[in-house]
Amino acid sequence: MPMRIQRIFFLIIMEIKYLFFKIKWRHRSNENIPNPEKIFWISPDRIIYHTNYIKKGDDNIHFIHRVFPSNKMRGKVIDGDWDITNYKFTDLDIYQAFKQRINEGVAWQDTNFYKINLSYIESGKIRWGCITKDEFDKRCSNFDSLIDSIKTKGYQLNRNNYSNNVEFDEIDVNIGRNGDFLFQNGRHRLSIAKILGIKKIPVMVFVRHKKWQEYRESLIKYAREHRGEVHQPLDHPDLADILMRARRGK
Repeated sequence: MPMRIQRIFFLIIMEIKYLFFKIKWRHRSNENIPNPEKIFWISPDRIIYHTNYIKKGDDNIHFIHRVFPSNKMRGKVIDGDWDITNYKFTDLDIYQAFKQRINEGVAWQDTNFYKINLSYIESGKIRWGCITKDEFDKRCSNFDSLIDSIKTKGYQLNRNNYSNNVEFDEIDVNIGRNGDFLFQNGRHRLSIAKILGIKKIPVMVFVRHKKWQEYRESLIKYAREHRGEVHQPLDHPDLADILMRARRGK
């Protein structure tokens, strides 16, 4: 199937999935969970650690497999210790490769990221959607184009790169029990933003920790009992809707 047809097919599938998600979300009973479509603009420096959802085998699991594995989890509240992690985003091989490429002009072929992924491809495995060296070289060339675009135009909503309204294609983060933003998806864009020193980037919340959501609920309850007010600043982006929800629930 030609690449152009594959892309059209992919975009159609994404649109269908998005439509079903919106229908499902509208019928959810818990009104105090923010809509997963909501965009938060935050400093990339606030995303320090990588989600650690899958721990079985621990150090033998690649970073890419530690995040929540299914898009069906988007918008859910999940308990557990997935937010307890020592894995820093900046330790990822792709981040290190982008850093070498941007700051030092190192060729992709000379980075560990390239060498490791090429070895997988040559062994018959698919990496970054590529099955041949030429495809992987083209993918790296696309990374260069993205770097140049962000340098010249600034960081823009990724959905604006498409002619149609495909959603859920921004950097995804998860919110841990203490309100920390943990990386979920969008490695190359977050890497570029961090290295270039971008001040604010758009992110979408994929999953919230149960204890964080319970904290949100307690603030809403308090505000409803005190004329829609709280006596402390709600400076976390995910708490910006608290007073609105409290007043709406009177």
